[in-house]
Amino acid sequence: MLSWTNFSLKNAIAVFILCGLVVGGGWYSAARIGMETFPDVTLPGVAIQVIYPGASTEEVEQEVTNPLEEQLLALKGYERITSTSRENVAIVFMLYSFGEDMDLVVDEIEKAIAEAKLPDKVETDVIRQNPNDFPVYEVGITSTKHNETSLYSLMDTTVLPSIQKVDGVAKATLQGGSETEVVIAVDETKAVARGLTLQAIMAAIREQEYALPLGTVSTGDNEVPVRLVGGVGSLAGLRTSSLFVGGQTIRLADIATIEVVATQETIVRTNEKPSLMLSVTKEQDSNTVEVGDAVKEVLASYEKTEQLQFSVLQDNAREVKKSVQTLLQEGGYGVLFTVIVIFLFLRNIRATMIAILSLPLSIFSTISVLDLTGNTLNIMTLGGLAVSVGRIVDDSIVVIENIFRWRQQQQHAGKSSRLLAYLATKEVIAPVASSTIATVVVFVPLAFVGGIIGEFFAPFALTVAVSIITSLLVAMTLIPVLGSQLLNKVNHAEKEGFLVRGYRPLLRWALRYRFVVYGSAVVLLGGAIALIPVLGVTFLPTGGKVLLRVNAELPKAASAENTLSTADRLETYFSNHPEVRNAFVFITPERRQVNMALELESTVDAVAYIQRVEPAVTRIAKETFGDTTVSVQEERQNAPPTAENIEINLFSNDQKKLKEAAQQVQVVLEANEQLKDVRNSTADGIPKWEVALRPEAKTSGVVPYAILGAVQERLRPQEIGVYTWEDQSWKVMIQFAQSVVSEQQLKKIPIMTAQGVRALEEVATITVGSAPISIQHEEGRTNAVVSGNITGGDTVGVSEAVEQQVNALSFAQGVEVKIGGGFEEIFEGFSALGVAMAIAIGLVFIVLTVTFGGILTPLVILATLAFVPIGSFTGLLMADQMLSMSAMIGLLMLIGIVVTNAVVLLQRIEENRQQGVALEEAIVEASVTRLRPILMTALATIFALLPLALSQASAGLLSKSLAVTVIGGLATSTLLTLLFVPALYLTVGRYRKFQETLEK
Repeated sequence: MLSWTNFSLKNAIAVFILCGLVVGGGWYSAARIGMETFPDVTLPGVAIQVIYPGASTEEVEQEVTNPLEEQLLALKGYERITSTSRENVAIVFMLYSFGEDMDLVVDEIEKAIAEAKLPDKVETDVIRQNPNDFPVYEVGITSTKHNETSLYSLMDTTVLPSIQKVDGVAKATLQGGSETEVVIAVDETKAVARGLTLQAIMAAIREQEYALPLGTVSTGDNEVPVRLVGGVGSLAGLRTSSLFVGGQTIRLADIATIEVVATQETIVRTNEKPSLMLSVTKEQDSNTVEVGDAVKEVLASYEKTEQLQFSVLQDNAREVKKSVQTLLQEGGYGVLFTVIVIFLFLRNIRATMIAILSLPLSIFSTISVLDLTGNTLNIMTLGGLAVSVGRIVDDSIVVIENIFRWRQQQQHAGKSSRLLAYLATKEVIAPVASSTIATVVVFVPLAFVGGIIGEFFAPFALTVAVSIITSLLVAMTLIPVLGSQLLNKVNHAEKEGFLVRGYRPLLRWALRYRFVVYGSAVVLLGGAIALIPVLGVTFLPTGGKVLLRVNAELPKAASAENTLSTADRLETYFSNHPEVRNAFVFITPERRQVNMALELESTVDAVAYIQRVEPAVTRIAKETFGDTTVSVQEERQNAPPTAENIEINLFSNDQKKLKEAAQQVQVVLEANEQLKDVRNSTADGIPKWEVALRPEAKTSGVVPYAILGAVQERLRPQEIGVYTWEDQSWKVMIQFAQSVVSEQQLKKIPIMTAQGVRALEEVATITVGSAPISIQHEEGRTNAVVSGNITGGDTVGVSEAVEQQVNALSFAQGVEVKIGGGFEEIFEGFSALGVAMAIAIGLVFIVLTVTFGGILTPLVILATLAFVPIGSFTGLLMADQMLSMSAMIGLLMLIGIVVTNAVVLLQRIEENRQQGVALEEAIVEASVTRLRPILMTALATIFALLPLALSQASAGLLSKSLAVTVIGGLATSTLLTLLFVPALYLTVGRYRKFQETLEK
């Protein structure tokens, strides 16, 4: 390392050119690097969706889910497999470990599906989990110029194609548009009187439209095709057409009404106005900000001419810019505070400017590395830079402070500037390098932390490691060069300041009463550990733009009108609330669902607002239609998972026992005031009518398919086809005008038999039962899930309380219980980080043993780590932050940061001892000498992190608990370094044996 310093002092111009190239390369990378909100963390999961038209929930489970799971369970490598069977569809989800080759996984799954014995008419789709499947831009669109139909036409035919041409756009879709179709409503009485079935009428209509090849005619050199074509030609022609059906000619208008109907699968309203919802997703490697800005430019080009109004539901580009701006601002304040700290200690502008030059060099080189490794500027990488600001300058501070101190000492007055810079750097470069390496190696174990924690914090660790390594290189090369050239004239001699005058007697007291110091530290540590239950434990702090999700799900017995009425009343309720900036409503009448997304004003306390409105929302929904299921949840867009939920899994082969057990657990969860949105997967059921042929009907020649056709055509509209009339495509549907809405009407459906027309109840029995809406499996076993969302954030505390209550319940024999959710994720995450911290301590110990040539001094340094929680936990309590994964990463960082000052101090003590100075005097001299660099580096790091710790912006929330943890831990560790470490070394230092090479 000294050879680098020597080379730099001899080749200053080369060093300046290299630094210029680093800055230039970093500037270029900064201009081209992508910007995102969070790192690209793709969940290694695969969903298998199987569509089985017309099948009940039980049929889907028996004929699709079970044989499919039989094949999938035989595969290897997956972590978890779950399935949900519903009417017409089965969904199986397989979760794998991060790092799995998902292309290979998908191939294996597709082979397993091919081997499963599934019904012939199923449609199977294998879907990879991809974060880019989620929209980066969603906006509600209304217009004062266009009505609903013309607005949809404009967007669909003009605006949408323009957006889809934008570079980086993968898909752009519209919700809220209506589809026009022709509905032929047949009067059942008239049809039956003529002996006509719906199927016969459908066939007759299809025969009206034909195009048949008749052959070809040769005319000279040409072959002319001859075709027979015919059809009604227009909608008016359909209304006046005559059909030959059942041996008779009938005008269609005599037995049916023909109407053009506009249908909407999803109705969208924005702030009580009918609207469209535009959603844009981006391609995998495209830049969110560039895509978002380009889409907004396209929309802006139509805004004035078409009188469009936009209400943004989600704009990732805006959120990314806001996050970047916030972190740059906080990082900028950190830099400013760092400069002030350095100047106050050195009181020399040149020395201050030299010390902070490591900042731009480290930042630009880090951005270059991030760009080369395919990372982006996001909250984690920018947060890593912001967190590292104070630590980046530490090496430069120690080197320049020592050069500055040597300049102040008269005995070095005769040395040349280059020699003085070299010798001053030589004195501290070993402890500086070892402490920096120790700081970097603590992040190595993060590479072995599995799950989302390892994936999520990997870019953060890379950022911190690269920036700190660069700062060491700068301290070894550029700083000595600048110190030799710019610190030739130090006008004031070194004086003993008030800090030294106050510290020296305090140190003497600590050395005299060192066992009091030990006891006090142990007592404070016990108090800090006792704070954990008070702090509470959660997964990750919340952040991101706050939306309120209000979901109302009506029972199957409700009508479309009931669904619309529920939406109207909820809209009216929230329209009077000034806390709501924008209200978006999505209504799916066919599914009986109302979903609202409410954008709250930035000053609103979302938790308090939810507590206030939730009872009213529930009351309104249930007054409109009883048994409506309502949930009001806070959703943070562009935020990491917070795992603030609890999930109780129950297993049993007996559906009745399973349902009873789930109800018991549901009661427990609903009684807990810190839980909301309690869901029971077995709670909902739907009426089921089962039709069975009578024995006498079978002997009379009535076959099941006769029942199938007759009943199906009464229960659902039938598609005749899509026809082009007068340059317009028309989807034509046919149905009976009289729909079946009761069991009695079902019984009266006419069935064609050999003995004539008979009612369904004459040839079949109809029994009424109950069918589950869904059936869930985990690892191939039938299970029920009772879940709830945790309010207040203390995931562990609430989960432990619920676990005790659930374990105290008495379930029927054969029912098994498994408790999961956020508690499980926290336990796994904390366990993984605990192992990572243990490995980090081991790596730091190895570095220190190499530095000091023994184990006694490294053990003294590592002893200080045990007391880091004193300041960290106290800081979290004062900042009203919980113990989270972010705080744990802060503790991991402290393992490296804390040793820095202790290494610098103990290296000086041992140099004094090698020169024959008595143990206590060696300690006092070294402590006083290193007081200034220790305080400078500690305060520089603390003040650099202070803006992050004080931040209330959403972008800083992830780094806030981390910053508070580091500030608190560093504050106490600095005091320990200045008092506890000297006292401990006085006790054990006499046993320190130096290597022979060091004594020479």
